[in-house]
Amino acid sequence: MSGAIGDSPLLLDGSGGVEVSFSHLKNLPDGAQYLDTATNLTEPKTLVLKNSVSTKVVNGISVTTDRHLIQFTWKKKTAAGSDRFLTLNFTAAVPQDSVITSAMYLELLAHLIDLLSDGTWSGSGYTTHANADAILIGKTG
Repeated sequence: MSGAIGDSPLLLDGSGGVEVSFSHLKNLPDGAQYLDTATNLTEPKTLVLKNSVSTKVVNGISVTTDRHLIQFTWKKKTAAGSDRFLTLNFTAAVPQDSVITSAMYLELLAHLIDLLSDGTWSGSGYTTHANADAILIGKTG
């Protein structure tokens, strides 16, 4: 990845190691939507980033949680002209409590990246993806 969230374009690594450019498309009520500049609005590949805060009472105690959504969607048309959507979501629900630290968040994020990339993610792309393939076919254990 080059650049940072908020930059436009936002450059993200693709599976083949080539950077993909996402330009800011529009602001959303709780975030923003980006468009892969190599796609178009008929068959877009988009990135949505959203943030929200919610509070609920658990066992008589008010708990406030920050929620962060990263959503990639790729729309394609079938030969018959119907729309099909591939969507990947990552949601982080982070309670606003001192027992939850950013180091804990980063640890779980590292586990997720390692799981999906079989520990091989690098600037050269997605070189091994057996775990991601297993998840895709429903294997959980």
